Amino acid sequence: MRDDMRQLPIAEQYYLDLEFRQQGGRYQAAVPFVAEGGVVYALVTAEGGRLPWLQPASRVRVAAAAGQPWQEGRARLAWEVERDRALALLRRKYGLARVLWVRLRAWLERRRLAVVALHV
Repeated sequence: MRDDMRQLPIAEQYYLDLEFRQQGGRYQAAVPFVAEGGVVYALVTAEGGRLPWLQPASRVRVAAAAGQPWQEGRARLAWEVERDRALALLRRKYGLARVLWVRLRAWLERRRLAVVALHV
């Protein structure tokens, strides 16, 4: 894990605060995540099957918890191999029932789930 990743106390956290810009506004979301190999993988919902805020090398800010300092980073859609590994790690961290609940809720809301790789 990179040195600057150690400054972000995420290992003991359950959710990660993610802030991104979209159409002139800033939006924050608490997202489930796992960290592996210096990369943080977050599970986000995609509206209409798209992530409009996710451009190539999108800038984001992350915080380990509310009130913690923000750290700048870049986001990208996870590659297929990364996505499969991240989903397996998410199931291990949150449990199969929780991951299935997130998937069911997204399906009911007619949203798709995506795994985003965050380089902090």
